[in-house]
Amino acid sequence: IWSSLRTCSIFRKKMLFQLFPTMLMFSIIQMKPSPRVLFRSRALVLRSSSNGQGTTGPASPVDGNPAEPKVKKVRQHVNPLASSYQQPIELRGGWVSEVFKDPSLPFHIDIGCAKGKFCMQLAASRPDLNVLGLEIRRPVAAHCSKIAQESGMPNIGFLSCNANVDLHRILDGIDRSKSRVACLSIQYPDPHWKKAHQKRRVVQPVLVEAISQRIDLDCTVFLQSDVQEVALEMRERFREHGGFLDTVEDIEEWISENPTGIPTEREVATFAKGLPVYRSLLKRK
Repeated sequence: IWSSLRTCSIFRKKMLFQLFPTMLMFSIIQMKPSPRVLFRSRALVLRSSSNGQGTTGPASPVDGNPAEPKVKKVRQHVNPLASSYQQPIELRGGWVSEVFKDPSLPFHIDIGCAKGKFCMQLAASRPDLNVLGLEIRRPVAAHCSKIAQESGMPNIGFLSCNANVDLHRILDGIDRSKSRVACLSIQYPDPHWKKAHQKRRVVQPVLVEAISQRIDLDCTVFLQSDVQEVALEMRERFREHGGFLDTVEDIEEWISENPTGIPTEREVATFAKGLPVYRSLLKRK
């Protein structure tokens, strides 16, 4: 446009100045949105309710992880109370048998599995267990599912979900498959430091109630964090419920060993810095 102005007549200059706003707006519309913006808008569509209203993307497969556009960076912290994370995921009636080769094996469920390395190592070392990782961040869970499929291990699977919204349905599906949950673990959850954000923490009364109603007496709940305040709050939520028995009676004491025998990446990094880890193990009464 500017090169044309230097060579054209006065009349043409006036016409170009009048058309410049329209041409600029057309250029902006034609610009391709960044991958991050594209993903954010698509994530809201794909988390729409199971009634199908407003869904324009492909149907979610059994593990709840449709193919995602590539994003340069995944947010470390998300708000689980946002409306996009409060919609239940789609789970078909036989999803357990479609994800796991032998759905009758007992389950270890890791809530907040992050990149899934702990789950992958546990599944490799315990072929007698089905290991299910739950992760609220959809692109992370989709990546985990891809790695699990490429590994060829028949006892590993991942779901992209909000545990406080979907856990009771996930546990019901395991129960219908004639299996049981042997252990649930919550390891190094997001501490949500700000006081106004602490209601976003994963261990909420609704989660504890869902676990208590749908697990057997021999099921254990393993909790650990490198933030004492968070570890204590999680532990107190289960103790105050009344349906769980803490293996260490004194609230000031913690178990010294990881009962799974497999440290998480955060656990390794914490010990490398010489910092403490606060662990507790509870059983269903």
